[in-house]
Amino acid sequence: DGLLSMSGLDGVELRAERAWWWLPPGVDRVMDARRGRMPLSPLAVTGAQLVHMTDQGLAHHVSTFAGLPTIVTCHDLMPFVVPSYYRGARWGMLRKFALRASLRGMGRATRVVAVSERTARDITALTGISPGRISVVGVPSPGSFRPVQDADEVLARRGIVLPPGPRILSVGSAAAYKNLGLLLRAIARPELAGAALVRVGEPLT
Repeated sequence: DGLLSMSGLDGVELRAERAWWWLPPGVDRVMDARRGRMPLSPLAVTGAQLVHMTDQGLAHHVSTFAGLPTIVTCHDLMPFVVPSYYRGARWGMLRKFALRASLRGMGRATRVVAVSERTARDITALTGISPGRISVVGVPSPGSFRPVQDADEVLARRGIVLPPGPRILSVGSAAAYKNLGLLLRAIARPELAGAALVRVGEPLT
């Protein structure tokens, strides 16, 4: 959606297709079908000059488009580098087994885009893709994210009253791999005395 909304692409036609996120067991294929994700066919890109898979979980589709340049954007490889990423050893082994098809697909892509230097290093370590085939491109913020004048008053009108003083914003889930324990230990240090933690997302356990 972000690519489709970009300006400055005169003469470039973008067409979006939805596909299975990874090569999953049968149950996940049923769930993906309900979300509108279906197997990709070479016919889906008839007339295209470039195919861009916008998530590493789609990279197993690379072989579908033999003869066309392919790009895969890899956001992270946390399932393989963060031990606590999945809850339950059996579930984690199953998911990682499914994702290995995507790792192989990245290896066949014309180019891989990593959203950070850390992700680029992980890609090379896990797939053997040379750094020369990887471009590091940070994720841009949508134009809707911008400073708001009198933000505290705007929030107060919506029933949200933030504490005064320095604030540390934490956005995301409370999953173990987010390492919120480290954040809480940091806030307890004297250097951050008086700072308030503002959470957006799942409540802390």
